[in-house]
Amino acid sequence: FFVKELTEILFQRGLVKVLFATETFAMGVNMPARSVVFSSIRKHDGQNFRVLQPGEYVQMAGRAGRRGLDTVGHVLLYFAAGEIPPELELRQLLTGAPYRLVSRFRLTFNMILNLLRVEDLRVEDIIRHSFSEEPAARDTQRMKKLLEKGKETLKALSAAVVHLDAFVTYHELSFRASEIGKMIGDRILALAPDALCAGRLLLVHRPDRGMSLATVLRSVSSASFKPKLTIASVGSSQSNASAPTVKILVLLGCFDGSESIHYVPNIATLAVEHASENDSKSLSGMFYQLKSVSGGSIAALLDAKLKVDPNLADPFRGSADVGHLSSILSQMRTFAEAQHIPRSLHPRLDLRIGDMEVEELWTEYLGLIEQMQTSECLGLVGLSDAMEVLDRHKHLARKMELLEWAVSDDSLQLLPDYLQRVHVLKRLNFVNEDGIVQLKGRAACEVNTCDSLIIVELVFENVFSVLPPAECAALLSSLVFQEKTQTDIEPGSDLFEQGKKHLEDILLALGVVQSECGLPISPLEYRRMMANFGLHHVVSDWALGAPFSEICQRTDVLEGSIVRTVVRLSELIREVRNVARVIGDSLLYTKMEETNALIKRDIIFTASLYIK
Repeated sequence: FFVKELTEILFQRGLVKVLFATETFAMGVNMPARSVVFSSIRKHDGQNFRVLQPGEYVQMAGRAGRRGLDTVGHVLLYFAAGEIPPELELRQLLTGAPYRLVSRFRLTFNMILNLLRVEDLRVEDIIRHSFSEEPAARDTQRMKKLLEKGKETLKALSAAVVHLDAFVTYHELSFRASEIGKMIGDRILALAPDALCAGRLLLVHRPDRGMSLATVLRSVSSASFKPKLTIASVGSSQSNASAPTVKILVLLGCFDGSESIHYVPNIATLAVEHASENDSKSLSGMFYQLKSVSGGSIAALLDAKLKVDPNLADPFRGSADVGHLSSILSQMRTFAEAQHIPRSLHPRLDLRIGDMEVEELWTEYLGLIEQMQTSECLGLVGLSDAMEVLDRHKHLARKMELLEWAVSDDSLQLLPDYLQRVHVLKRLNFVNEDGIVQLKGRAACEVNTCDSLIIVELVFENVFSVLPPAECAALLSSLVFQEKTQTDIEPGSDLFEQGKKHLEDILLALGVVQSECGLPISPLEYRRMMANFGLHHVVSDWALGAPFSEICQRTDVLEGSIVRTVVRLSELIREVRNVARVIGDSLLYTKMEETNALIKRDIIFTASLYIK
């Protein structure tokens, strides 16, 4: 320990000219050197050897050059013969991307309890200002401006149409019917693809919430054989790309200015309005579209078939037969002008789909259509404009809901973890239902060295009352010792074994409560990870006055780890003493004072050379 400090002091004073150092020393910010030499670019990370990361190399190479003394720092890569690394590894080391900073901010029970005791602070505000929320915080102001702009736009939309409120109910019915229709269409296409054979008459959804007549030109099974070229692009949805589709011919309307060839809900007045669509064409006085659609675009399968030859209407090569397309469009126009639309096929009775969910959706869908057909809105002027405005209104309102959620506490990544931990504290009576910190909570605020819940439960269950000071130190050491040891753990005294059993029961109970409250914790793993009894006999001997050289012989744990454990143990004992002060337990307070006096001695607590 002293050799390490002595070496560092001599190096800082310039009395050590050459130092062979580990990675830890080389990364020290207070240890600059004129030159840094790498004899290898590989290191052992505790499991195996690997090449240094670019960030590690930059950090160590950055020691080269002493501020105020050197104008240039020199970094040398000096490898032994036959150990020169490949060029690719060197290039990656020197020019690779640096570390990506990742937030290590984590909520603890002690932090939550301390924040709950301060009225002017909210845990949500602390989380929001953590580095983990920094990307979201950068966009908060922009999102607030968008919210204000969205509110103004909503007001403008509401004033765009006279008596807009009169159309709201009708729009909700229409919107819900459209959503259900899309779900039914997808299920029918997946469960009954044979029903969508060439010539099947359909009703398909239109952007204005209307429905147009359409005819299947090529069935699902036939369309799958058509040669396709699929080009993947960033952001494309593979699920949508692989969804089954059918090729259809859609009748949009006519040149003669007659009423639109579409059905409930009857929104537009002239089909010519839709002739400006990019993929629309005209033939024999009729507007039409040729397109492939998924099941979500199909409103209903009708009980009628037209005469369609797929090879003429949709050939694999060349153009479609104009005469055949005109014949199909004329047949559909006949149905439309006669106002006699064939009945829709029932999913269960006609298509033999046994899915009860589909039938329930179909029943709801028919009910919505019936309400729309009897709605008084169908006779009002401005229905088309109202539907367009309400569509934009709903779309914008949904975006604003997302923005409001994004700037609210509900969007915080650590909020679920915080709520689960508060639930744990309420279950254990550290806080009441109103979030007021209770006596156990105030006691837990004194513990920082380990999990505060464990110490408080040990104190409130009087585990330390029957243990002598040396055994108290041995038991508490299990909460601060984190090293691995190959030495067999020696059994302690009867009193210590009773205390150990009590501690393990408390750990298991705490693990169960946290697991039940939603935290990703296994009770058995929690018990195993939170207590390590590998050094209890060493601490007990040290507390009873054994010299440092003797206790080092009783374990394979390194001397530095023993020192670190005993120092942390002293801090934990002081915290237990403070817990006793908070709850008014004078006997425990005195015992912890005695326990700390027993271990705080000799070489382990000798003052550092840095402060002498």
